[in-house]
Amino acid sequence: SIVLSGTSPSCWALKTIANNLTHIFTHPHSRWYSATCHHAASAFTQHYIRTVLEKAQEFGLIVLSSDHESMLLSMGRKDMLDAMEFVDKLNFLLPSHMDVSISSFYSKALVLPSKTGQRRLALLRLNGTCELKNIDSVRRNWSPIAKTTKEDVIKLILREDDLSIPINYVRQ
Repeated sequence: SIVLSGTSPSCWALKTIANNLTHIFTHPHSRWYSATCHHAASAFTQHYIRTVLEKAQEFGLIVLSSDHESMLLSMGRKDMLDAMEFVDKLNFLLPSHMDVSISSFYSKALVLPSKTGQRRLALLRLNGTCELKNIDSVRRNWSPIAKTTKEDVIKLILREDDLSIPINYVRQ
């Protein structure tokens, strides 16, 4: 799997400015409130997200998850060089102020449901380490065993092909 996102400093700056401008345009009490500007910014964002998703599917990648600033793609039988070739072709098609880059490569991904709309991901990097995104692993009202068990179970699910291993871990 591969995560594509704009990670260059210029891309992060543009994303921050765009988010702030969107808030300025959409907040009714803002001095520069404009529903037209808000709809235009949303339309451009949705257009380019759809474009990237379509190009990924045309290239043979499988879209696992996507939001307004990144996407999780499965490479299937493609390799890292194919992924880099895809990003180069994609950046050639996008406007000059936009760029797509590869954030990281993962061997496994677990996409968890969310009630808040935030993507909750557990990702296993190629070197064997795990990355948790938007998954609460520490809460003040949880017992210490609950905190460590949750993280350990997610890591076991990602690392082991046999689901009986995390099940037995929980039982113990």
